[in-house]
Amino acid sequence: DRDTFKARVFPIEPRSKKRLRIRYNQLLRADSGLLVYLYPLSTEKFSPKPIPDLSVKIELQTALPLKSIYSPTHEVDIRRHEPRRATVSFQARDAKPDADFALYFATEKDELGANLLTYKNGDDEGFFLLLLSPGLDADPKKILPKDVAFVLDTSGSMAGKKIEQAKKALLFCIENLNPQDRFEILRFATDVEPLFGRLADASRANRDRATEFVQHLQALGGTAINDALQRALALRPAAPPANPADQRPFL
Repeated sequence: DRDTFKARVFPIEPRSKKRLRIRYNQLLRADSGLLVYLYPLSTEKFSPKPIPDLSVKIELQTALPLKSIYSPTHEVDIRRHEPRRATVSFQARDAKPDADFALYFATEKDELGANLLTYKNGDDEGFFLLLLSPGLDADPKKILPKDVAFVLDTSGSMAGKKIEQAKKALLFCIENLNPQDRFEILRFATDVEPLFGRLADASRANRDRATEFVQHLQALGGTAINDALQRALALRPAAPPANPADQRPFL
């Protein structure tokens, strides 16, 4: 926790470097089925100087399949290698950490992992966090075909890094659609421009066409967000299919 350990490092020659490696074991506590790992990263209390290069890498390996993996304190990159192994990383330059690094993860032998965290302070109503995860080893036969409408803001306020981040995220989503899915892209600025004008099958040809469409988008004009959302919602079928098994989730 906040205990301090002192050590003497000797000798340190002029203009030389010494690397210190600390190894320790820590028993992780469980909170509502979630295991919590906390790494003391807040350095502001010790020094006002920024850390030139900060890197945190966590290798998770568990006996049961990993389900939920979540950090409430830092924007982390999560790579799932197999059902029981994942890598969580965080990097920053010239960082002034003002919060410790926290990582929550859960293991579950069932197909779906569900974890609920609640918080209440005093007489206020409080709030909760619900984590649902199918894990990495979901049965492909149980994956439902879905309809997805992507709505992308390409107004002038998105110029620069924001539009590039949004396009990168959208390209990732397009590439990871399943062949049985249907999708549409609506970019909006001063007006709304759909790609297909309908929900199109996520075939290789349509995904390639969507990729080219997204790559050429630029940030210009106003922000017709209401028109874009209305166009997106209008894509949802008005009547349910005759066969309930053909019902698709609409995202």
